[in-house]
Amino acid sequence: MLRRSGRRPASTRPRRTDLPLLDEGRGKAEQLGRDLARDDVAAVMVSPLLRARQTCELAGFGSDAHVRVELTEWNYGRYEGLTTEQVHRQAPDWNLWRDGAPNGESPAQVQRRFDTLLVELSRPERRGNVLVFAHGHVLQALRCAGSGSSSSTVLCSISTPPVSAGSAGSAPPA
Repeated sequence: MLRRSGRRPASTRPRRTDLPLLDEGRGKAEQLGRDLARDDVAAVMVSPLLRARQTCELAGFGSDAHVRVELTEWNYGRYEGLTTEQVHRQAPDWNLWRDGAPNGESPAQVQRRFDTLLVELSRPERRGNVLVFAHGHVLQALRCAGSGSSSSTVLCSISTPPVSAGSAGSAPPA
C-alpha cells in the first residue's frame, strides 16, 4: 500500500536535500498514524533524511523504526534542486528511470542499494507487514524491484509531494 504524506518546502524543489516537513505534511503524517493504527505492523524502516524520520515519528512509529541508509532518496547529482521542467530545458529527452542523474545515481546503482534490503524483507521467518517511511522515487524503485520477490507485505509512506503524470517521478514504463 503506497501512501503519500510528509510534504516538505517545494519552493526550491530540492530532492535529496534534508528539509523538514511543512505543517500540511505534519498533519498528514499524524493522520497516517491514525489510519495505520489498525494494521498489523511487524517492523518499521525509515530513511535517515529528516522529512522521512519526522513523518515516521508523527505517525507514531518512531520508537519502533530502524534507520536504513538504503532508503535515502535518489542522488540527483547535477539535477539536485531542479524541477523536472528545469531539467528538461537542459536535457529534453531525460528520463530518470532510464538515464539516472549525471554525477548522481543510475537506476542500477539505486537497485543495488535495495539488494540487501529485499533479501531481508523476503526471509521466510519475517512475518507481518513492514512499514517503510522513505521518498517518492526510492519507494517507486523499491516497489518495482521487489514486486513478486517478497513474502511479506510492504506498506510504504511516501514523504514527498505527489508528482504529476509525465514528470520524472512518474512510474517507469511497463
